[in-house]
Amino acid sequence: NMLQPFAYTGKKAHFLNKQHVVVVRKDARVLIAKIYHPLWQAWIVVAHAPQSGIPEDQRQAWWASLTEQFMKFVKDEEVYVLIDANAEPGPTDGIHVGPRQTKTSKSTKFLREFLETWKLALPCTFSCHSGSQATWTTPDGRSQHCIDHVCLPLSRIGDCKFSRIVEELDLGNGHLDHTATAVEVAWHQVVQLPLRRSQTASIHRESIDVAMQASLAQYDVPPWE
Repeated sequence: NMLQPFAYTGKKAHFLNKQHVVVVRKDARVLIAKIYHPLWQAWIVVAHAPQSGIPEDQRQAWWASLTEQFMKFVKDEEVYVLIDANAEPGPTDGIHVGPRQTKTSKSTKFLREFLETWKLALPCTFSCHSGSQATWTTPDGRSQHCIDHVCLPLSRIGDCKFSRIVEELDLGNGHLDHTATAVEVAWHQVVQLPLRRSQTASIHRESIDVAMQASLAQYDVPPWE
């Protein structure tokens, strides 16, 4: 959203432009983009993991592939992950999954390994989350599950001001299915901005020399007495 400020210096709002975002990887299940702005640099990853009905070896291979892509692009830089993980967070560990723990599902172990490897946490399991954690309802409407996640860096989980599912956002499914989830994160930091050099008029000495020579050639020197 280019119309939504992402930062303020004093009362001045700052916005992202297209030149601040570079997509380095995209396929049917993963999009990786780098945000590079003088005030903020981070990675944004959007991903869709295989559902639990897929054979375990294929699910494991996909999560391993995601880790390989992180190793290639993200490395140890700040990253935010928006993922349909098709995996419940499971029991709390007090670090990556908070006290608002959920059930365990077939791919929980893959999600947990991913969170631990990349030092991420799930705000939907901490006290900043409000209301239901369920993001997906089975087609028969009989059960709900927490399988869609916003993953924050561990260093930012304390900056999460608010987290909840957004039931009023219509995804156009026409029936109960996935529900969007959102978080609000805010923090203060000191950033040194590059100084803008004032633009001064450039001097073209060759042009000056030519102009002076032409003027001097037309000047009549008065006789000396």
